[in-house]
Amino acid sequence: MFLSPRLLFPLALIAFHVNAALYHPTPQQSLLEHILVDNWGAYASNFSSAITPCDRYVTQTGTAALTSGRTTAAQWMRVLFHDFITADVAKGTGGVDASIGFETAREENKGSAFNDSFTFWRPFVNEYVSMADLVALGTVMSNNLCGGKDMAYRPGRVDATEAGITTGVPAPETSLEETLEFFERAGFGKKDAIGLTACGHTMGSVHHGGFPEVVDESFVTPNNTNGGSNFDTTRSIFDPRVVAEYLNGTGSRGGPLLMGRAIETVPNGVQLGDPITAMPVKPINVTYDFDEDKKLVLSGKIRILTPGNASPPQTLSLHIGQAEETLVAEAETGTSVFGRENANYGITTYFPFVLSGPVIRNATVLTVRGPTISEQTFDISSQVFIVPSATTMQGKTLSVTVAVAKPYSCDTLSVRTAAPLTQPGTLAPKMSQRTADLGKANGSVDVYTLCQGVATISGLPTGLVTVEAAVGKKVVDTLLVDGGTAGW
Repeated sequence: MFLSPRLLFPLALIAFHVNAALYHPTPQQSLLEHILVDNWGAYASNFSSAITPCDRYVTQTGTAALTSGRTTAAQWMRVLFHDFITADVAKGTGGVDASIGFETAREENKGSAFNDSFTFWRPFVNEYVSMADLVALGTVMSNNLCGGKDMAYRPGRVDATEAGITTGVPAPETSLEETLEFFERAGFGKKDAIGLTACGHTMGSVHHGGFPEVVDESFVTPNNTNGGSNFDTTRSIFDPRVVAEYLNGTGSRGGPLLMGRAIETVPNGVQLGDPITAMPVKPINVTYDFDEDKKLVLSGKIRILTPGNASPPQTLSLHIGQAEETLVAEAETGTSVFGRENANYGITTYFPFVLSGPVIRNATVLTVRGPTISEQTFDISSQVFIVPSATTMQGKTLSVTVAVAKPYSCDTLSVRTAAPLTQPGTLAPKMSQRTADLGKANGSVDVYTLCQGVATISGLPTGLVTVEAAVGKKVVDTLLVDGGTAGW
């Protein structure tokens, strides 16, 4: 599960509040599924806001530039292309690795597209979500939300630590022979190059500001301040019109970029995971904690994704041990491109719960049942958990409290933190890891011993800070500190 998307605390605040949560099936898959699926409405990821509507443009400061003539969805595709095209598949170097962030001073990467995009994506980067994964995800989201057929997305890209050694990006003045050489170096033949160039230019524009040799000054107007010349007449829709208008001699007759399997071109040694799939039933922030009376509680939400041509359930049955709880849907729902049927989008419905009593202490699974869903069972454990109400961050100091029940003790635990921090040369953060030494606190709560420790982070985080509690080499609980502007 993920940190509540409504916990949006700016980094300037003195103290942060946190939620520890179980993640299903893994933190990486859960966070990325949230971006892909929770597009609009209740608990939506803020990722979709940059391309809603699809002709929107978000500047470096996050403000929509309505008269710029630019399109964020198309810009994200351009960033992917420039990151990908310098791959050398024969040598196993380059590809989608976010090295483009270090390469914005190169003439081949002129324009604000790269830093604009990295500025928007930066708050989403954390230990489980790399900037390179977001470079690929930007193209997938632009396609999925703006008229294209759903594109599969596999996670696992690794961020580069410096600029790539290979240069050469096709430009308007590049010869056909050299352009094809660039594509061939990246693993694309002539036929692929043509197809991907067409796909890459179904959205967006070429601008006088960046390419005055292609677009003359007459395109600059009060309502088109960057002097954009659209690739086709549907600038914000992923469709084949760019090809039809090119062949018919109408419109602006196309231009260069790409798509397709480019998002899966990665350096040697990087293994992508299985495609992220939408979860019809998903636990959200299912969390152990102590209430004001120091009693153990288990709380969270269950998200149900319903196809657009069906009605979502209004009640669910939650089973834990021998107990059964009827859950009632919240009034506010969300919408998703997943589950869409023609013009009807999928519906996300949320069912909150708070449970207490001895049954939750001994439970090992919780089961969700409903009239229109398949029964789903999820593993849980209360033997060791990070206590969210007793874990705080002030400045660069993270104070952690972990509750342990027998046979565990503070001596058997370790705590590791990972924070995304700024680095020179790129807007992509780098990860900084720290450990916290735990000691036994005075007294106990319920049947639990409390273990406390402090970790000092070396800078102000740009996104979620990870806290992991482990017994030996096994991670037993994960906490994510501060969703920030990402809206996790």
